[in-house]
Amino acid sequence: MKKKIIVYGARVLGYHIKNLIKECGYEFSGFISDIDEGDEILGDYEMVKKSKDLNEFEIAVALGYSNFQNRWDVFQKIKNDNFIVAKLIHPKAIINIESKIGEGAVIFAGAVVDYNAVLGDMVLMYSGAIASHDTFVGSNTILSLNSTLCGMAHLEGFSFIGAGAVVVDNMSVPSMSFIKAGKVYSKKTLENPEVIKYIAK
Repeated sequence: MKKKIIVYGARVLGYHIKNLIKECGYEFSGFISDIDEGDEILGDYEMVKKSKDLNEFEIAVALGYSNFQNRWDVFQKIKNDNFIVAKLIHPKAIINIESKIGEGAVIFAGAVVDYNAVLGDMVLMYSGAIASHDTFVGSNTILSLNSTLCGMAHLEGFSFIGAGAVVVDNMSVPSMSFIKAGKVYSKKTLENPEVIKYIAK
C-alpha cells in the first residue's frame, strides 16, 4: 500500500515537498495550513484532526527558516498527538549506510549524507548540500543549496547555512547560527569579530 502524506504548510516549500513526495513514490494527500486557503488545502491542523483519521497518514512539515521556533513547535505538536512526522529522502540523494537521520528530515535530490554523519530531527537539506564524514547536524537546521559541512564539523541546532556556504573541517558552530550564502566559517572567521557578526547571529 502506497504511503499517504499530508504536507503541513502550503507555500513555496510546501509545493516543493509535494513534488518530492511524488518523486519518492508516495501519495500526496493535501495540505494543512493555519493561514491559507485553496483547492488542495484541507484546513488548519485542528480542523483536519477532526475531519480525518490522521493515523492513516504521515505528516511532512513544510515550514521554512523564517521562524525556526514555529517549525519546531509544529513538529512537537504532531508528535505529541501521536501522529507520524514523515521523513522524506529523494531516491537520488546519496545516503551512506553508516549515517543516522532523525525524524522529520527532508532531503532533496543530489544532497549527500556521508559516512558516520549524524542528522538530528527536522533537518532540511536542499539539493547539493553535503554533510561530510563524521559531521553532526543539530535538530531543526536547514542546509541550503550546495552548502558544505566538511569532515568532523559540528553544527548545533536551529541554524541556517546559506547557499554555497562552507563550514571547514573540525569547526563547531553554535546553535541559532545564520551563515550567509557563499561565506566560509573557519578559525579565521572566529578570530575576526566583524566577520562573525556578519555571517552568524
